[in-house]
Amino acid sequence: MKETLVAQPPRSFADRIGLFLAAVCIVHCTALPLAIMTLPLLAQLMPESHWIDGPLVALAAPLCLFAMVQGWRLHGSLLPSVLALPGVALLLLSVSIGERFGIEAILASSGASLIGVAHLLNLRGSRHCERRCDDERPR
Repeated sequence: MKETLVAQPPRSFADRIGLFLAAVCIVHCTALPLAIMTLPLLAQLMPESHWIDGPLVALAAPLCLFAMVQGWRLHGSLLPSVLALPGVALLLLSVSIGERFGIEAILASSGASLIGVAHLLNLRGSRHCERRCDDERPR
């Protein structure tokens, strides 16, 4: 008898989206200031882009926390969450007080980097456990 395979959505979809958002944040926070520093003309032509920071963090923070919980349920490792939580805190600080102290880009880049590493570890752990950890998962 032939078995039929049913396509299942990947469990790590939230990690993939979270990783993409972390990369977008890093590019936004580092490439834009570098471009502005090296190309003064660009700084005059380009309006401030702080309007995107709040919505990006509002999307990234819950997605990150959701992905960390899903990953923990699958592989049981808390390391991704230990990295993600301070990353989310740094992102929240960047949009709340970062501009006032002139450290918004530093806080956001650091937070996005921590979140990106957390998503990579979560994705790696999830892939490992999809193959090997069926009996060892926390419920």
